[in-house]
Amino acid sequence: MASERNIPLFFAVEQYIYPPLYAELKDYSPGNINILLLGGSTLNFLAEPLKKQLPQKSGKIRFYNLAYPAHTSQDSINKLRYLVSEGYHFDYIIFYHGINEVRTNNAPGGLFARHYEHYLFYRLVNPFFKKEKSLLYMASRLSLFYRLYTYYITYRCSDLIDKDIVIAKWIKYGHEIKSSDTFRANLAEVITIADSQRSSLIVPTFAFNLPHNYSLDVFKAKKLGYADVDTFCYPTEIWGSPDNVVKGIEVHNAIIRSLSSRFVFINTDNISKNITNFYDICHLSGDGEKALASLIMNKIISHAIAP
Repeated sequence: MASERNIPLFFAVEQYIYPPLYAELKDYSPGNINILLLGGSTLNFLAEPLKKQLPQKSGKIRFYNLAYPAHTSQDSINKLRYLVSEGYHFDYIIFYHGINEVRTNNAPGGLFARHYEHYLFYRLVNPFFKKEKSLLYMASRLSLFYRLYTYYITYRCSDLIDKDIVIAKWIKYGHEIKSSDTFRANLAEVITIADSQRSSLIVPTFAFNLPHNYSLDVFKAKKLGYADVDTFCYPTEIWGSPDNVVKGIEVHNAIIRSLSSRFVFINTDNISKNITNFYDICHLSGDGEKALASLIMNKIISHAIAP
């Protein structure tokens, strides 16, 4: 989010919560072939490799990169609802999720909330992206009201989890993949929106590789076989217990496969088999980015560009 000191009196709360909704869309033109990216950090980094896959005669293709580090399918459905309500249309929507919401499972079943509202962030932002426009939504156009609302939720709901923290004593709860219902519901709504907009929805399974000999110490020693990189390389424990993280991704991938008849499906199993395609469990190396970008762009080029 932007600095609260810079909020004008009347403002678009959605663009304040997700700044790329303004930054990426300010040059939008319905005359182009418009491609929307919805996902986390892996897809965010894939934007440039995707562009490099374009043939020379593709001047009208434009990418709008709303993928963002740590974002989940809930963030993506929030953004997509806003874009549709504002009249934006995309010829292609790329949806790439699977790992970030695994972290939400690290909470007792009694605390876990659908649409991840046991996290403070989602309790704050989800009400502004509901399909029905409420009095809260109308009042939120005043920045003073929005500030008061955030203060109220922050202090009133002190038991909510910080979005970027895994609570050590709750990691054991991550074996139950409670995120599955929300993931399925969010993907199903993305499908419905894409159908209503006559957009081509492209959904790859989430590529990942966690070797059997993984441990935190071996990962830090860079002895697992991952491609070497100095930045943006994370131990699996930032999402939870490694076994539970793998289980969560596999459950989410199974949901993608179960709905695959309703969108353009991409199987990433071959990418996942090669550990050198990754810097860590999910972030793609240069070779991995090239491989996934090629799979995606082949689907787009076959539809969008005449031979």
